[in-house]
Amino acid sequence: MSTETLQEMENVLKLQKKLHIEEGPASIELRKDRLNRCIKMIKEYSDEIIDALQKDFGNRDPKSSFLTEIASTIGVLEHAIKNVDNWTKDEKRPSNVDRPFFIRMLMGFLGSKSYIKYQPLGTVGVISPWNFPVNLILAPLGGIFAAGNRAMIKPSELTPATSEVTKKMFEAYFDKSEAAVFTGDAEVGQKTGRGYYKYSPGARRGEEDPEVLSVIDEERKVKGIEAKSLSSDEIRRRYFAAMVNEGAKVLEEKMALRPSDIDVTKLFGYGFPRHMGGPMRYADMYGIEKILDDLKEFEKEDPYFWKPADLIIKLVADGKNFNSLN
Repeated sequence: MSTETLQEMENVLKLQKKLHIEEGPASIELRKDRLNRCIKMIKEYSDEIIDALQKDFGNRDPKSSFLTEIASTIGVLEHAIKNVDNWTKDEKRPSNVDRPFFIRMLMGFLGSKSYIKYQPLGTVGVISPWNFPVNLILAPLGGIFAAGNRAMIKPSELTPATSEVTKKMFEAYFDKSEAAVFTGDAEVGQKTGRGYYKYSPGARRGEEDPEVLSVIDEERKVKGIEAKSLSSDEIRRRYFAAMVNEGAKVLEEKMALRPSDIDVTKLFGYGFPRHMGGPMRYADMYGIEKILDDLKEFEKEDPYFWKPADLIIKLVADGKNFNSLN
């Protein structure tokens, strides 16, 4: 990676941060415009993307590439456009909850109101792996742009042809103050030498940075979080509970028509173990009621993240499983 490219990265980051502060959060109209531009861009460059994937992978089926890199990505972006208004709404919260009832009543009469107002972070970095080099850039951008952020993108150096097409199409559709693509080898992601991992000069493998671990430990203390060791079985239960719960939410939101669609995508698109049949099929074999029990157990730790999907609760109550929806 040339010194010029590294300097350009620094300049773009400064520009994006400066404009974020000066212009404030992007309007809903601008967020939708960026998402629509992504859809228009990927449609216009779809043939070039598929040709580039052939060059990088050598034997990738064009139809498979279209489904995993083009069609599925457009679906994610359209979902973001459809839901961005709801995602950005203020959320009401009770005021003065730790005060006596009459104080809360008095403050209410005086106009006391509390709410959460979601704000964009500013600039979000996207580092894409090689296996689905287009989807794993543009699908995350659905959330990044919907939240009002700007993006700096580093595609994989292992798919050089696709990375060059990615850079070309973003430069055609976006100003670098909105989204910028930087190609090159792993040095781009290691340019600062610091992060969760610390890199010695010339090293490609990082080591855990003790300073970062210290910061994490301090934050744990502030938030009252106690670190603990999990067994392989506990990790497995949490992993599948989270995946199945998200799959149920995908079905609730009509992003997938049936559970088997999710299983096929995970099996052929993300390498889910075939002998397990896919996450939704696995949930049926494991027992959907056990999945619900696990979610309720984990919900005690984090009610927001582990809240069971309504679909899972309904299926258990009705004595049904995910296969009944296929």
